[in-house]
Amino acid sequence: MYTLQEARNKLEEYIIFLNQIYSQNYPELGVNIVIYNSLTEKHDFGWIFYYQSDDSNSLIGGNGPVIIENTTLNIYQLGTALTTDEYLKMYNENKDKLPILKKDNDGIWNVL
Repeated sequence: MYTLQEARNKLEEYIIFLNQIYSQNYPELGVNIVIYNSLTEKHDFGWIFYYQSDDSNSLIGGNGPVIIENTTLNIYQLGTALTTDEYLKMYNENKDKLPILKKDNDGIWNVL
């Protein structure tokens, strides 16, 4: 069983990647994405994490929360079209329908 800190560290790897993408492609936006630790939700399967820019003048879109499992550290990307509760229901019914974030050997994060 993985710990909250291990899950947060895994998400931080993804956040670092996102920040690099934004700074390389959109430096004028000054985006600095952070994990909203105070919003983290604990569940039997693991955690739901929320992230966003730390500047309300440079918010990012399409950044639904993520589920990180405490048994695998798999990261499931939730969307923004439905509520978190609706995505949680989808996860509980058939998590294979949700996209997974994976880092490849080159350090690029992909949605599978």
